[in-house]
Amino acid sequence: MRVLIVSNNSERSRPAAYRARELFAAAGDEASVSEGGIGEAAADLCVVVGGDGTVLHVGKEAALRGIPVLALNTGRVGFLTAQDAPAPLSAAELLRTAYRERRGLLEVKVVGADGSVISSGCALNEAVVSRGGISRIIDIEVAVDGRGIYTVRGDGVIIATPTGSTAYSMSAGGPIVAPEVSSVVVTPICPYTLTARSVVLPDSAEVSAKVVGLDEREAVLTVDGAAPVSLREGEMAVVRRSERFLELLTPDEASFYEKIKTKLFGTV
Repeated sequence: MRVLIVSNNSERSRPAAYRARELFAAAGDEASVSEGGIGEAAADLCVVVGGDGTVLHVGKEAALRGIPVLALNTGRVGFLTAQDAPAPLSAAELLRTAYRERRGLLEVKVVGADGSVISSGCALNEAVVSRGGISRIIDIEVAVDGRGIYTVRGDGVIIATPTGSTAYSMSAGGPIVAPEVSSVVVTPICPYTLTARSVVLPDSAEVSAKVVGLDEREAVLTVDGAAPVSLREGEMAVVRRSERFLELLTPDEASFYEKIKTKLFGTV
């Protein structure tokens, strides 16, 4: 089978990627290494070597191509990564025996005041509408299926997948949501109120976050930590479930809860 091993260019990841290529080649697979992304390469399995940031970048490419992903951790946290080194198995054996998690993506659009779509993309972790470089609070009207739920006055709002619930949303006080729970999490960032709290919604919901009353203040949309997109008065981010999903291979079904225990609570 064709195995594409995608690595970031760190000193830890590069040797691990070539070691993985040796293991898959020894098992009879056609294995190659890329230090960029998937691109146009044909693959039956994508092995991502790096940290969670690398998985976010490459995982969206894999989701769009329908390629399952095995993620190997050479980063610091490793919430999306399965293990530190591949087992000495062929790609066919891995695909047959590994537990498969479907990680949903979000479709993210910037919609202008006139209703036109200005830009679009997808998120594996989250879409964040927040203040720009100047440290001033902004006002964001949050609506679900066209009905307002609250106006966040603060630093911003996070709209996250269950995958993203253990990232920025969690740091902002949001709940941890198991990957198999079909949901969207809306979490305010440093709200100037005692009543704005996270809301967990069904993933069928469409969530919009509209910036209002900017005056001389700035607002931006950031998707999975990529370069921010400026938002002007009246523009909004519209987020809904994508039809695409990332198929993530893990050693066993309980690995998510083991990661919560060891990486967040520091217990064994």
